[in-house]
Amino acid sequence: MFALGTIVNVIAIIAGSLLGLFFGHKLSQKMNKVLIHAIGLFCIGLGLKLFFDSQNSIIIVFSLVVGGVLGALCYRRASHFCYQNSTTFYFRFKHLV
Repeated sequence: MFALGTIVNVIAIIAGSLLGLFFGHKLSQKMNKVLIHAIGLFCIGLGLKLFFDSQNSIIIVFSLVVGGVLGALCYRRASHFCYQNSTTFYFRFKHLV
């Protein structure tokens, strides 16, 4: 069975996505930038708190390093793939833009 936290997380993500979809264009660029920075600052603070509360800090550091390397490699391959296939993507998905 699903945990209650997972269900709440899914509902919150769907609700936030719908709010952004329907009301995101009503925010000014400045307000959007402030909200993104506020959420980022919160995530940094929460991450630092959890890092310092952890008993296994070296595992967290190792995970961040491995995740960063894998993310950079995936981004490089994905951007190269997208660059080579950009016209195909454009014509296939231009109705979504």
